[in-house]
Amino acid sequence: MRLIRAFSLKTKLIAAITVIVLIVLSAVGQALLAVTRADAVVSDTMLRRLPEALLVAELGRRTEAVLGAGRELAAARGEFDREGIMFAVHERLLALDSTISRLRGSTTPSSELQRLEDNLDLFRVQVQALSTLSSDVQRLESRLYQLGEDLQNSRDRTLEKAGPLVEGQNERLFAAAFAVLNADGPEAVTKRGDQFAALLAGLGKAGTPARVGDSAAPYLQEAVLGPSGIVQTRLTLLQLRQKVTVAVRKVDSQAQRLAAVSTQYQREISGQTKQMVQEINAQTQSSNLMLAGVAALAVIAIVVLAYYLEVRVLLRLLRLRQAIDQFGTSRSFDPVISGNDEIAGIARAFLQLAREITSRETQLVEIAHSDPLTGLANRRRFMDRFDALSRRRRPGDAAVALLVIDIDHFKDVNDRYGHLVGDECLRQIARVIERSIRTTDLVARFGGEEFLVLCTDVDADGAMVVAEKIRRAVESTTVTLPDPTASVRVTVSVGVAAVPVDAPAQTLDFDLLMEAADIAVYDAKKCGRNCIRLSERPVVRLTG
Repeated sequence: MRLIRAFSLKTKLIAAITVIVLIVLSAVGQALLAVTRADAVVSDTMLRRLPEALLVAELGRRTEAVLGAGRELAAARGEFDREGIMFAVHERLLALDSTISRLRGSTTPSSELQRLEDNLDLFRVQVQALSTLSSDVQRLESRLYQLGEDLQNSRDRTLEKAGPLVEGQNERLFAAAFAVLNADGPEAVTKRGDQFAALLAGLGKAGTPARVGDSAAPYLQEAVLGPSGIVQTRLTLLQLRQKVTVAVRKVDSQAQRLAAVSTQYQREISGQTKQMVQEINAQTQSSNLMLAGVAALAVIAIVVLAYYLEVRVLLRLLRLRQAIDQFGTSRSFDPVISGNDEIAGIARAFLQLAREITSRETQLVEIAHSDPLTGLANRRRFMDRFDALSRRRRPGDAAVALLVIDIDHFKDVNDRYGHLVGDECLRQIARVIERSIRTTDLVARFGGEEFLVLCTDVDADGAMVVAEKIRRAVESTTVTLPDPTASVRVTVSVGVAAVPVDAPAQTLDFDLLMEAADIAVYDAKKCGRNCIRLSERPVVRLTG
């Protein structure tokens, strides 16, 4: 079944390659015949029209952007909004200018293109005029706002100092001045100004019954009726706003004309492009007979190619894939591929890589399960061994014992000689312990100056013998130092915890064993160190 599926896959692959090659050959044949049969003028036009078509499409997008900005400008309310929109209009005009400049450099002169440039120049002039008017409106609005502020401040100061009679006159004058300031429309401004002038004239005829210096009439006459007063500024501002309205309409109208001219130009280019395509299609129709011959030759070539792929490529790749899959599951690799071609080279390279991977994995496993300082088993390897022993242990199996070995006064060694000497001491003591245990036992460095020994097939008495052998070996060892005139002697305290052979149905519990052995070590420390102690605590966990 696997061979059938492989053959089906290969058949589909060959069929796909056949179709692809046929399509490619057909396209290449059409392109070659079109180029050789096409007229030189048509070819030149095609080369020129391709960038021109792209630029025309870009022209349409950017003209539409300018038109959109013009519509936003016409719909804007207030000079602040209009100012922001005009900034966007200027940016889009620059982009449109860039496109037209590139079109001018890549196409022959065109009346439509000239019309487009003329309309763009007119649009730019109108936008600039609108920008100038808007700036004038903003300046006058700021002037009018400042006049209002000054009027309000003058009113407050004058009413504070004036007498009762003059205060009433001033109040009427200021009220009339504010009426002029807030009037809407040229007729209303003129009417309110005339009313203010009449009020001033009436006060002049009646005289000033209070202190003349308290009257606000001279100041208000200049502020309201003067050449730069409120009436003149207000009328000028209203006129400018009417001009802005007219200018906005012109900008909107010109933006629409600009878009219409751009659309006409695009249609002209599109028509020329369609005509060019028709000419090229007419030139390529005569190549169909030749394409039939090319297709027949392609079929023959593909059959030969398919046979070569089947024998020299696909079958060998299948064997290589099977060998790689086998390496992924069993870490063995034997592709059995001969030859000097690329596939054989890949097989040899992967064989070398597989050997390196296997070697690296072995090294990594060793590193992951070894203590880097002493070379003994580390905590992970020790726990893996203990867990495996616990899983397969059954009632009636041989006894198991745990030895906890702690170097006495090791902190004093570090403090006196330094940590480098302390590390060397740990390495040499580790070698002594390793030589003192049986081949079936496992010794591991569990942290700091503490070592653990897992003894199998040994009862409590046998474990005590092993512990005593370790204690004596360490006691009689002199730790050599880099300085030949100096040496260190250390001792160890050993705690022993053992699981008896006649224990009931049970599983090994590391925590119980470790706790019991630790307490035994503490007992040995209390008894003066350099001795061994056997724990009497229960070290099995009953099940059921």
